Amino acid sequence: MGQIAINTTEGSKTMSHVYITYTPEHFDILKNLEEILKEEEIQCCHNKCISIGESLENFKDEFCEAKQVIAIIDYTYFTNYECMHEISNVFIENPKGRLYIIAVENDEISLSTEKQLKSTYNHWEKIVREAEKELKDYPNGERNSLKKRLEIKKQIRDSIDIFFSYLFDYKITTISDRDKQSANYKNTLFEIIEAIKTKRDNATNNIEITSESLPDSSILYTTTQTNQTGHSSELTENRVQISYNHNSKPILEYLIEKLSTESVDYMYDQIKFETNQDIQDYAYKIGISNLVIALIGEEYLKSTNCMRELLRVYQNGNLTKRLYYISIASNNFNLFDKSTAQTMYEYWDSEFIKGNNKAKNVPALENLEELNLLKETQNIKENIKDIINQLARIYSNSIELSIEQCSINTKQKLKISKFVKRVKTKQNELNHC
Repeated sequence: MGQIAINTTEGSKTMSHVYITYTPEHFDILKNLEEILKEEEIQCCHNKCISIGESLENFKDEFCEAKQVIAIIDYTYFTNYECMHEISNVFIENPKGRLYIIAVENDEISLSTEKQLKSTYNHWEKIVREAEKELKDYPNGERNSLKKRLEIKKQIRDSIDIFFSYLFDYKITTISDRDKQSANYKNTLFEIIEAIKTKRDNATNNIEITSESLPDSSILYTTTQTNQTGHSSELTENRVQISYNHNSKPILEYLIEKLSTESVDYMYDQIKFETNQDIQDYAYKIGISNLVIALIGEEYLKSTNCMRELLRVYQNGNLTKRLYYISIASNNFNLFDKSTAQTMYEYWDSEFIKGNNKAKNVPALENLEELNLLKETQNIKENIKDIINQLARIYSNSIELSIEQCSINTKQKLKISKFVKRVKTKQNELNHC
């Protein structure tokens, strides 16, 4: 690798508009993209050559904070440490709307398959186990760099599900080695750059969210009673936040009982919030939490307040590490039915149409809260399909319960007990990081 291309102004580093992550096998595609980007006067950078002695970690801001990211991937990309380090950080920072994937396939290998997902995960799981073993064999004084690389490898492993969900669920550009010789090859690259250029040109019309516009962190909100560890009601970094619909009270009550028994630090809302701002602030706090349990059934997915909370969690990314959930099935509903995502989209589309018609008959200045609710409904509608797809991708973080009456049986209690032990293990890991 060699030195990285950094755009500077009066000697200070500025973030490039486009970051390109790629494998050395496709340096030719990189050069073609660079030529087009230069013609369009779009700044870009990549890990073309990090200087000897320098670390990719030093340039983390470049691929985390670039406005747009282009990933040129093939089957070797998934086992390349530098490439997967880059892409895992992109996913942590939320890739939606800024990631463009160019998948280079051949006649024998297709990248967006369950087989490739399993193979990639198993590869990095093995790498993590080997790194953990190596760390144990080193003297304490020499373990810092190994420990840091182990954390990066774990991050890569834990982001694989989300990465592949993009390959499965989003439109990506697929080319073959033969395409590089065709007349359509450069046109394909031009289309990607044109999309990036359009987003750049439209950016001036967007409102930038700054730290000053975020909710006040001192807002008072409702918590549970102190648990067996005697923790207070103040928000702690790794406290479990519980998102639920009131129709799932029987499950919630037993979940709370087991969390207390296992001395898991947790929080949930017990009373109705007085203002819409209180609701927004509480959803924000759940969204940024390191550990969330969601009780997801049909009523939950049709609740604006519940979906507001789940949407905030989703928008902050890294669901594999942060979100555990209980899928609540009934006679007419199962979260993992193929039709569920479409059914929920249609529900929220209908809610948006009704809200829009209502808002047309009310002067904006007299009904600002109604308009904000309409905007929230639209946001839920636009993301509901992807949220449900993401839940399916982290199925291993969930359990499924079927509740036909207002009670849970012994078998279901056992499943919840095992589920809570997994959450406790995760909280302990976070507390000792």
